[in-house]
Amino acid sequence: MRLSYPSFAMVTPSSLLRSDIERDQFNGYVHSPYLGLPNQLGETHVGETFSCFIAINNESPETVTDVIFKTEVQTTTKKVTLIDNTLEPLPTFGEGSNLEYVVKHKIDEIGAHILVCTLSYTKPDGEVKNFKKFFKFAVSMPCQVTTKIFSQPFGFALQAILTNTTTKTIYLEKVQFIGDPCFIAKELTPSSKLSLNLPGITKDIDLSYLKGGDSKHYLVNLEFSDIKDAIAQKIKSLGHWRIKWKFAFGETGELLTEPLHFPTIPKNPIDVHVTQIPQKITVDVPFQATYTVFNNTDKPISLKVAFTPHPDKSVLPIGPSVFSLPSVGPLTFHKETITLIPLKTGVL
Repeated sequence: MRLSYPSFAMVTPSSLLRSDIERDQFNGYVHSPYLGLPNQLGETHVGETFSCFIAINNESPETVTDVIFKTEVQTTTKKVTLIDNTLEPLPTFGEGSNLEYVVKHKIDEIGAHILVCTLSYTKPDGEVKNFKKFFKFAVSMPCQVTTKIFSQPFGFALQAILTNTTTKTIYLEKVQFIGDPCFIAKELTPSSKLSLNLPGITKDIDLSYLKGGDSKHYLVNLEFSDIKDAIAQKIKSLGHWRIKWKFAFGETGELLTEPLHFPTIPKNPIDVHVTQIPQKITVDVPFQATYTVFNNTDKPISLKVAFTPHPDKSVLPIGPSVFSLPSVGPLTFHKETITLIPLKTGVL
């Protein structure tokens, strides 16, 4: 039966004395108090591959026939068969014979799991015997991902908080957001490598290690790759997170989160932003400002833009203050430039 993952044992300082370490007289192997075989299955998480070693031994003095062996993993929602030789039973299984199997199963749901081993055979007198063995283990999530979605022109910004929900330190080998084909995903998270340079100390710190209960933030920018395709397909999800991790003894796992549904974030049909002005503006000296008009709807819009000066008239336009813009296509933008003159000092 599968053993739990190995772990470091807690020992007292006296256990480190040479007299407390047993040595095998036959091969000189040292039995260290630091490692020991566990007596239970231990933690199992979604995304891991459950591995199990199964041995079948004939300890009777008889040779049995028609040996049928079946192994299944049962959950609250499904049953997965790992081994089944029902169609081709083992013809004979002699005294002292043994069979060994290694079965693997990718864990993809939380909750109680039961490994069911069923064995059937026929004795020399024709009597059919069968029995079952049940091994129960619990599965939990290795981490929790909470994602906030922020709307922006022609896309979205994602902020994810990944929390290690286990009691062990986890190494985040790869955290990636796989966006819908209609989006171009750009990761904005800083590098996980941090260089520490202090007087007499130069060290690279890997921030990919996450202790139990700790969290890490990730930022992703999503932009539409093709506006027309996005409108035609009426996409329902933005994408999903893919997380690959390792534990201290090299156990690996991979988790795909549920798709992030396309948010129903209310947007203004039209947004206007000043996107470019000179860094230095002098009183009574004209300057040019660039503004961008965003059409957030799925239809073309014809617009008129009017410049309304501040009540104190510190800045006024040179020329007309009302502009007719050409048709702005769906989910696109249009840039225009206006000439202004400042009449007072201060903040515009």
